Amino acid sequence: MRKPRTKEQFIKEVYDLVGDDYVVEEATDVLPVVATVKMKHIYCGYEWYPKVGDFINKNTRCPLCSHHRFT
Repeated sequence: MRKPRTKEQFIKEVYDLVGDDYVVEEATDVLPVVATVKMKHIYCGYEWYPKVGDFINKNTRCPLCSHHRFT
């Protein structure tokens, strides 16, 4: 079983995965895989609450524009 991430570890993992495309708006100091965090997609400005594990495992991205392709 994996130890919960710290907020700083999660922010670094998000940046490593998607660069500056997404920002962690709100999160607690300790984040188990099932915790939800407030994320913001920079391109469209949409904010939502995905689970930490779903975002890191690429199961979820911006629900507003995930079906669009940006060029």
